[in-house]
Amino acid sequence: MSTLITWEWGYLLASMMWGMVLAGCYDIIRVFRRVVVHRGVRWIFAEDMVYWMCSGFVIFHVTFLINDGIIRSFSIAGFAMGAAIYRVATHNWLVDMLAACINFLLIPLKMLIRYFKMLLSWIFKVKVTLDEKVRDKTGKTGETEETETL
Repeated sequence: MSTLITWEWGYLLASMMWGMVLAGCYDIIRVFRRVVVHRGVRWIFAEDMVYWMCSGFVIFHVTFLINDGIIRSFSIAGFAMGAAIYRVATHNWLVDMLAACINFLLIPLKMLIRYFKMLLSWIFKVKVTLDEKVRDKTGKTGETEETETL
């Protein structure tokens, strides 16, 4: 094989590898979405925008470094093939497994937060009850003598 063909095969394989890396990065975002509840579309949109901007930078960087900025159709196809191979190889099981493991590891933290919230609500409830008892005895609502004379 000629040197040019060998170089093009290497460039295609590098494009495929970076396509797999970018697909893996998107799976990290998917795991994050399953672990952290998103209340609206805005956060998902923001995450996707950051991902696609970073992906565009990576694609530009790879194209610029390896091929002096010349875009070749087989390099774009290589990125797409790499991402497709990654998706076929991992499908959803990787995202499901990682999200389940992270959720399992977060169970003690979630329980601690729940008990802390219950403790705070109990403390606040006791404080409000004590404030009401003090108001009932004095008949005032927390006003000082200076505000009464004005």
